[in-house]
Amino acid sequence: MGMGQENQRAAAVGNPLLRKEYAFKGRFVIWTDILKYLFSLMLLFFAFRVKEEAGMLITALFELGCVLAVSNLIHGRILRNIVSGVLHLLFNCQMLFMYFAGTYLSLVMITNVDSFSALSGKMVIYLLGAAMVVVFSLLPIHGWSFSAVGKQRILALFLVAELVAVMIFGNSGSPYYAYGELIAQEINNKRRKMQIENAEDMTHVFYREDIVGASYEKPEDLPSQPNIILFFAEGLSQNVISDERNIMPYTAKLQKQSLNFINYYNHTFATYRGLIGQLFSGYQLENMDSNHLISLQSIFSDEGYHTTIINTEPNNVVFRNYLNDLGFDRLISEPGEAYQGATGSLSDKEAFEKLYEVAEEESGKDVPFFVAMYTFGTHVSLDSPDEVYGDGSLAELNKFYNLDCQFQTFMEKFEDSRLADNTILIFTTDHASYQDKYYLEAFPDYERQNGMVDQIPLFFYYKGIKPETFDAEGRNSLGLAPTVMDYLDLSNPNYFLGSSLFASRDSAITSTVDMLNTVFTTSQPYISTDRGDIRIFEDDESEIIDAVVTKYYIAKSQTP
Repeated sequence: MGMGQENQRAAAVGNPLLRKEYAFKGRFVIWTDILKYLFSLMLLFFAFRVKEEAGMLITALFELGCVLAVSNLIHGRILRNIVSGVLHLLFNCQMLFMYFAGTYLSLVMITNVDSFSALSGKMVIYLLGAAMVVVFSLLPIHGWSFSAVGKQRILALFLVAELVAVMIFGNSGSPYYAYGELIAQEINNKRRKMQIENAEDMTHVFYREDIVGASYEKPEDLPSQPNIILFFAEGLSQNVISDERNIMPYTAKLQKQSLNFINYYNHTFATYRGLIGQLFSGYQLENMDSNHLISLQSIFSDEGYHTTIINTEPNNVVFRNYLNDLGFDRLISEPGEAYQGATGSLSDKEAFEKLYEVAEEESGKDVPFFVAMYTFGTHVSLDSPDEVYGDGSLAELNKFYNLDCQFQTFMEKFEDSRLADNTILIFTTDHASYQDKYYLEAFPDYERQNGMVDQIPLFFYYKGIKPETFDAEGRNSLGLAPTVMDYLDLSNPNYFLGSSLFASRDSAITSTVDMLNTVFTTSQPYISTDRGDIRIFEDDESEIIDAVVTKYYIAKSQTP
C-alpha cells in the first residue's frame, strides 16, 4: 500500500466524517459494478424472453463472463473503464436490438437508418432503452484483488465454455459474432461495387424473349386492356389475414373470392428493396440503387397504359426520390402538414381515399391506366389513428384491422363505380410482417423460422372473377411482375429473375437463374423457401447463388 493510501486510511480512522465518506466511496464503487452487470444480465433475460433460444442465452452469458474477465485483466483504472464501457455498450446494444427487434443488429437495419422516423409509434420507448444502455454501460468498475494468473484462468474458463457453446448451438447466438458478420457483409458489398464498376456486359445473362413459365389463358370476360390497380400493403404476412380472430375479415373474404396464390413468400426485406424488387423482378444491393432494366411499369407504358404511383409518404424526401426513380409516367406526391398518418404520412384512410380519387381521374382518360400504391399505416411500431380491433389494447392488431376497414370502404365504392367494369385489383405487400417483440406478443401461437421471411398475400380480383387457387410451392415475390404479364397475355422481352406463378414449380425452375425464385436475401446468408421448407443454404449452394446474384447486380446497373 502506498503512503498516500496509508495517510488516507489513518485520517479516516481518526475522523468520523472522513471515515463515513471513505466507506461511502467503497460502497459506491462496488454498487456500480453490481448495477453494471445486473443491467446486462437483465437485458439478456428480456432478450431471451423474446427469442427463447437456449443457444443465444448460453453463448451470450459466457461472452458476458469474458467481458468481465478481460476488463479485470487491465490494471490502469482509466483504460479498464474504457475497455469495459465499450464491450458492455456493444453487448447491451445487441441485447436491446434482440429485445425490441427479435434479432441482433443487421445490415438491413443500418441501411434503413433513413427511415428511423418510421418507428415513431414506439420512439419514446426505443430512445429510453437506448439512453439506459449508454448510462449503465459506462458505469465505472474496479479491479479484482485476484492474482494475474487467477484472472487469466477465469478468462480461459469462460473462453472454453463459449467455444463449447458455439460448437453445440452454432455462432448465431453470439452478440459479438453478429458484429463480425456486419463487417464481413459490408466488405462483401464493397467488393461487389468494385466488380460492378469494372464489369463487362452482363445483361445478356438475364435476357428473356418471353415470360418464363407463361401458361395462363386470359379470361374471356376481360377487355383487351383492362385497367390495373396494384396495391402494396406495408409489412403484411398471410397469417395476419388468416388469423382465427378475424383481424382482417374483409380481406380474408375477398381473397377467397379471388384468384389467389398460396405458399407464396417475400424475396427480400424491407420496403425499399421490396417494392423495386417486385416491379423489376430483381434484387437490390443497396436500398437506393437504380435498376436500368425492364420493369412492369415500363412494359405497361409500352403497351399504351398511363402509369402512376401514389406516394403516401410525401414529406419523406428520400422516399419521394426513390419512387421518382422507378420510371412511372407520373408520381403523385403532395407534401403537407395536414395528414393524419405517422411522421407526416397519409393514414390508410387517406391513402385509399387518394387511390379512389386517382383511379376515377384516370378512368376518364382515353387510355388504360396502371396505378400502384404502397400504404404506410401497418409499419412496425405504429397504431391505428382510426379504427381499432376489440378494445383497442393491442396496437399491433389495431393497425391491421384499420387497414382492412379502409380497404373495405374503398372496395365498396369501387364495386359501385364504373371502375369495376374494366379494372383488375392486385393485392399484395412489400414484404412479410417484421417479427419484432410486439408482433410476437400479438401472435404468440404463430411459429416462424425467420423474422424477415414468411408467406405473404397475393390475389387478383375483378367484378365477376372466377375464384381460383394456385400453389406457388415456396416461390417468391420475384414472380409478381411475370405473373401479372402472364395473366394479361403480355409476352414482352424482359430481364426478370422471376417466373410465372401459374406454371408448376418444376416446370418453371429449370436453370440456376430460375432457382432464385425460391431464394430470399437482403445480403447474406441466402435463405431457401423452396416448397415451404425454410433453411439457410449450405456453403457450396450459397457460392453458386452468390455468383448469379452478383451478375444480376452488375446487369441492372447497365443499360441494355
